[in-house]
Amino acid sequence: MTTTSDCCIFEGCALPPRPNSVKCVAHRSRAVCRIHDCRNQVYARQLCVSHGGRHRCASPGCKSNARSGRYCCRHSLQAKRPNVCVAVDCVETATAGQLCPRHAARKCVSDNCDTPARRAGACWRHRARDANAMSPAMPEPLLAIDDSTPMDDESWLQELFEQAPDMLMPPQELREYINDTLLRL
Repeated sequence: MTTTSDCCIFEGCALPPRPNSVKCVAHRSRAVCRIHDCRNQVYARQLCVSHGGRHRCASPGCKSNARSGRYCCRHSLQAKRPNVCVAVDCVETATAGQLCPRHAARKCVSDNCDTPARRAGACWRHRARDANAMSPAMPEPLLAIDDSTPMDDESWLQELFEQAPDMLMPPQELREYINDTLLRL
């Protein structure tokens, strides 16, 4: 097919057509709308957007083309209204089934606390108290050391190590560590 046109067949395209074609390089694989004398490219069903290639917005009275799903950009937000929590007087967005996070959460295990549980059945306010109750207590002998007992550094370190050997390093290593730390300051 020979062409006598100086530019591509598509509306608004100023590029020269390829040899033996009515289309330029950019539009070589595009189809022309099936409506007589329409020079727009096909969108769907062999029709351009102007002639019904795109669906119209599903909102009553709207003449715009549908963008996302069945609605245009003006009406898509109205169509995607978030679910609202079904709890009485709650206007929050429902995320877990039909409830918002506040109403879907279990309550704190502490007495007289209605705050939602966050971790291990307790709210943030009570988790620290419960964690302290579950943590191992300090050994009794360590609590018995006081400032009234006169000791030099060596005997104090030795007694401390004997009372809690699993919590401290040996006295000689501890002394070296303290001295090294003090030298770095």
